[in-house]
Amino acid sequence: MRGDDFSVPLDHATSFALIAHEVIVNALEHAFPAGRGGGVEIVLAIDGSSRSLTVCDDGVGIDPAADDGIGRTLVKALAVQLAAVATWLARDGGGTRFVLEFEEQSIAPRISPGRSSRL
Repeated sequence: MRGDDFSVPLDHATSFALIAHEVIVNALEHAFPAGRGGGVEIVLAIDGSSRSLTVCDDGVGIDPAADDGIGRTLVKALAVQLAAVATWLARDGGGTRFVLEFEEQSIAPRISPGRSSRL
């Protein structure tokens, strides 16, 4: 894991963490079948007000014709909560590249100042 240090507001942290977990576990489970070796790279990046999480593997790659499974559907739904764009790409030479991109402002706290977050 490498990259820039940025924080995610508490009310978005669960969605962000679930996306990261799903994509990393998916890479570990599906990219390297039958004991095939390989690596997974995780990168956090800041570009102006844009933030991104990138997860790359050098495994067998993604089937672009495959239907969305429950994990991919979950990631897409969680990305909507972050006003983010989730993209899966086949890498040249094999493997998959996942990128989650969002604007810093798009994950601003949902609770207005002066309003209580208590139920």
